[in-house]
Amino acid sequence: MNSLFADEDIPGLDAVDAPEPVGPRKGRAPDLVVILPGVARAKGRHRTRVIQPKGGGAAFATQYPDKETANYEALLRYGAEQAMKAAGVTMMTGELKVDVHVYIVPPQSWSQRKRADCLRGLIRPTGKPDVDNYFKLVDSFNGIVWRDDSSIVDGRCRKFYRDHPAFEVRIWQRRGVSL
Repeated sequence: MNSLFADEDIPGLDAVDAPEPVGPRKGRAPDLVVILPGVARAKGRHRTRVIQPKGGGAAFATQYPDKETANYEALLRYGAEQAMKAAGVTMMTGELKVDVHVYIVPPQSWSQRKRADCLRGLIRPTGKPDVDNYFKLVDSFNGIVWRDDSSIVDGRCRKFYRDHPAFEVRIWQRRGVSL
């Protein structure tokens, strides 16, 4: 038994490479897969600024996303549009299942053996950013992949070690009785 999570359905953890895309039911491929290669960026905190209206009036505060998050979300939206075109998928409706996989390169400072264990799935990333901040990035798909992320009835985010960093979103649309 190679995986620390033997009781979970996490395909490919004992393999050297990342998990294979399989659906909630064995063998069903996702309806859409969006992959953004490179180091993943989690959603950052909103910034706040106070605005003093010209000509008087009460000052008010406004919030805006940090620049790096806004740029990364724009890349994700573009990647989603391209993946949808390639797959021949239109805007999804109804109940959706979303799996987010974040692939992180093991630290160079770790021993060769420890890095190999990471790539086999024996060691998983436990550092920051938290998985919830990665999952929040699917908000950027609103109006492109789906009308609103309230359509997501089942969502999961997992972090894995891999030689090539990436952010991957797998989406299944309900067909018939089950997702």
